[in-house]
Amino acid sequence: MIMKHVHRLPKLQSLVMVLFLVPVLQAFQAHSNPAADTKGHFLDERTYNNPALGMTITLPGAWEFYDQKEREELGVPEKDNAADPGCRGPLCGNGDIDVGLISKFGPREAPKGAMFLTAYKLDPKYLDHNRYPLKKFAEAMTKNSLVGTDWELSGDLTALEIDRTPAYRLLVHKSLVGGHETQGLSYVAESNGYVFLLIATVSDLNPEYPKELQAAMEHMKLTPRARPHS
Repeated sequence: MIMKHVHRLPKLQSLVMVLFLVPVLQAFQAHSNPAADTKGHFLDERTYNNPALGMTITLPGAWEFYDQKEREELGVPEKDNAADPGCRGPLCGNGDIDVGLISKFGPREAPKGAMFLTAYKLDPKYLDHNRYPLKKFAEAMTKNSLVGTDWELSGDLTALEIDRTPAYRLLVHKSLVGGHETQGLSYVAESNGYVFLLIATVSDLNPEYPKELQAAMEHMKLTPRARPHS
């Protein structure tokens, strides 16, 4: 665990962790005050629940929302993420759900990872998987979004099931100072009429933590809402 190195190299570790997180955190900004149903809530310090998506995920360690307070504590500057006015289609804008989570940190402990959830409520026509297969959404939300960035593929887009729900996974990485790297774990799936992208970023300073985070994401629960009786 990274914690065992904190007392030996607290300043170096915190510096490296913040350096790898700041560009990612700067790119994320919640653009509204979402309702609790779409923002979700923590059932406890490690279990995040989003009722709109029917999502429940148990994370390694203690986590919290990435909000203005955490931004200020990490010294992350704000960035203008204005929507592309020329965008057309179901994946334009900042999403109907736009939530950031971050592992809890303190004066002698930097965040171990960050997670970002973006979801779009789809018009019923886009739920026709014959015309609009999930793979096309996954490609648009993951591989196509890497163009012009310094992220590199760690493998191809991979189909899998998460809680009996079809999903796609893309793993990426980028180099850090000292031979380390940031790893990105991204998953696309559909739930309750939303198509969502869940991304986690984590460094390899603790080799086991990325594995633990990946396992947590792939074991999340996706519970469909009960349809009203007619």
